[in-house]
Amino acid sequence: MKRAVYSGLVSGLMITLLAGCAQVSVRPVDDITPLTNTYWMLQEVAGQSVPANMQPKPSLLMADDGNVYGNTGCNEIQGRYQVATTQVRFTAMSATRKFCQNNSIEQPFLQALEDAAGVTLDGDTMILREADATALATFKAAKRNR
Repeated sequence: MKRAVYSGLVSGLMITLLAGCAQVSVRPVDDITPLTNTYWMLQEVAGQSVPANMQPKPSLLMADDGNVYGNTGCNEIQGRYQVATTQVRFTAMSATRKFCQNNSIEQPFLQALEDAAGVTLDGDTMILREADATALATFKAAKRNR
């Protein structure tokens, strides 16, 4: 009996101590969008909005292993990326070479990836930035089906 009471007291004390050490988040978990393993849909690049009817949608996916995959709205792209705090760098980028009629997004998108030096995340928005913090491209996280 004493052992059960003692064990219960120790368990209660441990739970109280652990709860006191826990960090409290004021943001719901669904509002936090991770940089990696999220499909980022391009919204704007070089001051130009992506047409709503553009198919396929220009996008990026940065995998945990440092690989990046995407689509320019016509061509598939892939390469590598490195992130350190708010800095980002895309390297070894390659693309398929399909003929893309009326795609005014592709070249500015590829240039934004080449020029990117920083990244900002805010909720479901990712902004690639130049070294001077000028916005290059704005993305929104794709909605996930649950």
